[in-house]
Amino acid sequence: MGATPKLPSLQAAYADLFERLLDPIFLVDPVDQTILEMNPAAERILGENPTTSDKTWISCCIAEVVIPAKKAEFIKAIRVSARRFHSRRFESTWAVRGESPLDPQTLIIEVHACPLKLAGNKTVLQIIARDITVRRKMEQKIRELLYKLKESNDRLKLLSESDQVTGLKNYRHFLAQLAMYHPQAAQQQQEYSLVFISVDHLKHYSDRNGLQASDALLSHICTLLQEEPRPKDLLIKKSDESFALLCPGVGSEYAAHVAERLRTAVAGASFPNSEHQPNGSVTLSIGVASFPEHAGAPDHLIEVTERACQSSVRRGRNRVTVGALSVKNSTT
Repeated sequence: MGATPKLPSLQAAYADLFERLLDPIFLVDPVDQTILEMNPAAERILGENPTTSDKTWISCCIAEVVIPAKKAEFIKAIRVSARRFHSRRFESTWAVRGESPLDPQTLIIEVHACPLKLAGNKTVLQIIARDITVRRKMEQKIRELLYKLKESNDRLKLLSESDQVTGLKNYRHFLAQLAMYHPQAAQQQQEYSLVFISVDHLKHYSDRNGLQASDALLSHICTLLQEEPRPKDLLIKKSDESFALLCPGVGSEYAAHVAERLRTAVAGASFPNSEHQPNGSVTLSIGVASFPEHAGAPDHLIEVTERACQSSVRRGRNRVTVGALSVKNSTT
């Protein structure tokens, strides 16, 4: 059998790796940070040195390629690595040769600095400079896209929970808020009320005056409805022709009082062409129900409030009904 070939020495293996590695490698004096050696990949990334006669970077301080704003930070980082004799990874920004000498290219470099002992017990600082510019730009692009996506989702959420005509939150939002509020009210044994408000004969108004006039009417009614409730009451658009009001911490007596003031405000307001409405004016039919007086669960309370509102409609409109009891029966 032939003799087993000897493995190359570690120094020879490192020299081969130094030349072949695609990442730029610099061997730097740990004291003054001058470049002692650089592999072909490092030569490619830096290009020719415009400040020396032989166009080489050997014997130049490696910090010269760092942009001024980052130079002190770079020097400190590699000094720490050399002094403590351990590897250090950090980012730096380098200005290297671009397509034109007057137009340098800025690169984001991931620097991996570590002390390295060579033959003769000489210590140098090995700096691997990996260009991560494209990666950072892609990450920034992803962050921007994610931010835009969040903005779009926020807008979609707002649209999904809002009425475009009045700007009020919609019934989906109302149900979500009621679902969160009810357990708290039940635990604290605190009453609250629901008020459902239907605009009487809105379809008749829309058919006679057009959709834009109908939308303007709803916006006007919305303004009037917002004048009476407390800041903590939640007024929403329930459907095309109805509104809903959640009144925390109050029973049916207070809610009925608010409902009556809303009914009176709309009945006494002036709207374009309102004289052609079946009642001779724009009016509201309102239903009121309270927890725990009329129901102990949100779903049941909604049903009672809806029936109360329908009762106001059946009994001639332009009135307020609490539970199944009509407390107002007036016409204008």
